[in-house]
Order: sequence, then C-alpha cells, then structure tokens
Amino acid sequence: MPRLNPLSSPVLSLIKRRLLTRAIGIVPAVVVLLHAGKKGVLQFLVLNQLVLSLRLSFAILLLIRFTNAKNIMCSFARLTWLSGR
Repeated sequence: MPRLNPLSSPVLSLIKRRLLTRAIGIVPAVVVLLHAGKKGVLQFLVLNQLVLSLRLSFAILLLIRFTNAKNIMCSFARLTWLSGR
C-alpha cells in the first residue's frame, strides 16, 4: 500500500522536512509582500488577521464538539452541566 503522506517518508531527513514545510508556509507570504510593495503590506496584514480569526472560530467549535463527545473522550468528556444542556 502506498504512503499517503509524502512528508512522512524516511527518505527525507528531519531537517529537510522542516525546511520544506516552513517554505510552504513562508514563500507565498513573501511573494505577496514583494508583489504588493510597502503600501500593500497593511492590507495584507489586515486580510491575514481576518483569515486567522475565521479559522480560530472553526477550531474552537470543533474543540467544543470533540470535548463533548463521550465516545471520543470517554471519561474525560466535559460534564453535562458545563455544556448547558
């Protein structure tokens, strides 16, 4: 069966894997900043904060859902009186 995640391959060393994953995150931001120039940096930062705030709300909703699920968390699930039910 083929591996689903090419980054988990033993061929890539740990350092190469870290450099590759960081480049995937940093290179698009650098390209946008170079293209937009000094005036576009503020707009880029505002847009970046908007996207991060939207992502945070989805992460919190999923976290609350998983911590309420007794089939996932077993005895560590949130108490029912805390969930407002």
